[in-house]
Amino acid sequence: MGVGTRDAFNAVQTDPQLATRFEPERLGRWTMSDDYLRLLASFEVAFALARPSKLVERTLAQTILDLSEGTIGEISALLTSAALAAIECAQSRSPARSWMTVDTLPRGNDGVRQHQCAFNCLSYNTTLLSVIFLFVALLYASVGQAGASGYLAAMGLFGLAPATMKTTALSLNLLVAGIGTLQFWRSGLLTWRTFYPFAVLGFPFH
Repeated sequence: MGVGTRDAFNAVQTDPQLATRFEPERLGRWTMSDDYLRLLASFEVAFALARPSKLVERTLAQTILDLSEGTIGEISALLTSAALAAIECAQSRSPARSWMTVDTLPRGNDGVRQHQCAFNCLSYNTTLLSVIFLFVALLYASVGQAGASGYLAAMGLFGLAPATMKTTALSLNLLVAGIGTLQFWRSGLLTWRTFYPFAVLGFPFH
């Protein structure tokens, strides 16, 4: 029995004796099925990480399937990179659970995509982070700011991913700024005449 790509099959076909000895059988791509979930479960057992990865959960299983395009080589490469990242996260001694973010790179010479995986440690004590956000918002709002730099600093200490930090800080910034603007408007301190110069000068022209 031999296993290979189409190039290997074409090479075998150039020799009539070899061609008659092998009956070609095409392996299809993996699809969302019980067999695919059992495959993911076998990877999880083989990696034997300290915390369960729950690869068979439908949402995560579908994400892995989409990123790998259903090929066994890319599934293996993706999960191996993710397992290594999880081990590095555990070695950081953070009392945390992890979730995975993946950057998929172009295919290499072997036709297999490379995956850069990062496990971002998030403390179980999310209440503490929420309290810090509230404190930062009140502190910055007291001087007319919205607190983006403070949110970024807090999330950096908690080890959140840069992409998560960007969206969270922007959302909190808009929320706090919006509340401040509403309070000024209700107090009669915000009129179109006082507002439009700041709106024009603060508009991003690039």
